[in-house]
Amino acid sequence: MSEIEKNHSLERELKASLVIQFVLVTCLLCTVLFLANTSNLVLITIITLVTLIYIPWLMHSYSAMISPIINLSNSTEALRQEDYSIVASTHYKTGIVSQLYKDVALLNTDLRQRKDRYNQDVYLIYRLIEKLGTPVLVFNAKHRLTHANAAFTKWYGQPWQTVRGLSANRLGLVYSPQKEWSFIDKTSHKGWQIKSSIFLDGKDDYQLLMLNNIESEVRETQQQAWQQIIRILSHEIRNSLTPIQSLAQSLLSMDEISPRPKEALQVIYERSFSLQEFVTRYATMTQSFKINTSHFSSKLFINKIVGLFSHEQFQLEIQDLEICADQVLLEQVVINLVQNGLDSNKRKHTETKDNTYSLLPILITLKKIKSAIIINIKDSGLGLSNPENLFVPFYTTKVDGQGIGLFFCRNIVEKHGGKLLLKARDEVGAKAIIQLPTLQ
Repeated sequence: MSEIEKNHSLERELKASLVIQFVLVTCLLCTVLFLANTSNLVLITIITLVTLIYIPWLMHSYSAMISPIINLSNSTEALRQEDYSIVASTHYKTGIVSQLYKDVALLNTDLRQRKDRYNQDVYLIYRLIEKLGTPVLVFNAKHRLTHANAAFTKWYGQPWQTVRGLSANRLGLVYSPQKEWSFIDKTSHKGWQIKSSIFLDGKDDYQLLMLNNIESEVRETQQQAWQQIIRILSHEIRNSLTPIQSLAQSLLSMDEISPRPKEALQVIYERSFSLQEFVTRYATMTQSFKINTSHFSSKLFINKIVGLFSHEQFQLEIQDLEICADQVLLEQVVINLVQNGLDSNKRKHTETKDNTYSLLPILITLKKIKSAIIINIKDSGLGLSNPENLFVPFYTTKVDGQGIGLFFCRNIVEKHGGKLLLKARDEVGAKAIIQLPTLQ
């Protein structure tokens, strides 16, 4: 490409045209004056006057042709920068320039309206993020956190505003070259899934991540299935037990029945009554309950529970904190877990014939870690066998157990927005971990 082609522009053409026009007019004027035998002094004077008048006029003509284009250029640049406050205007009322300015003004109005609608959509996206019950994170193009929701605060254990601006890696997330998000520590986040999408906010691309607890979804499905089974079984069993119980009671009231059949009828009546009580009790699994939160002292809370087991030994490490939860329901959870620990200690003592196990205390610790209250209940018993079934309704490792306690305990803790975990201790026994959020 030649230098002339590189510098080719409308301004260059206009300047060249006006210079050529000036040269031609000057040459024509000189020729006319020369043929008219005008003296040199007159000739120079006329040419000077023409030059002084014609050059400003040419400059004005150049400016009049270029200025509308410069204004349009500034206006389109403002549109590119999404600044719709600059609206180009011209004094031309008709013609191509006037029409071009009108078109740009219409484009300005249309883009401003689209931008307003888009801003409303982005605002609704952030509002929706706040209301979602699953953790949601928003990263900018540099993969730094710009926004999150309250569910993320509970999941991370720290207000998201305090970690705003941190990189994804610092938050335990990584973006692969295959454009997929994953957890850096996959073991501790087992059961969690990441769903991501991209949206535009202004001129920048943002990554929206939603963290889904697959285990929670599966557990909820299982719970719904158990509840449906219980509803059906309790209905059918009640329908069968009622006439059996009524008939047995009627036969027992008859004098002509001999003692031995009466004993058999009495057993039938009592067992049908017990079975009906059993069904009625476990049918409560299908009933929802309401959390009534209140504020109470952690030390008074634990001391009250320990006082119920006056003949047992405990080791307490309790921080003096304020707990916001349903005290009645939480008491039931801790009592159940403490009783499980005591039972495990006693069974260990019975099976090993080691008297030292009966003397080992239950260790209860309560402390605050980040934005969560952690309650640990540790025993020195048999540990955990078949831990994957511990929260299955009706499953129990106790001879006289009913397999319902842990199921309800986890349900109550999760209603508080927390977690209940059961783990084997490194040395001996097991520990139950209750995690409760402090942000209420």
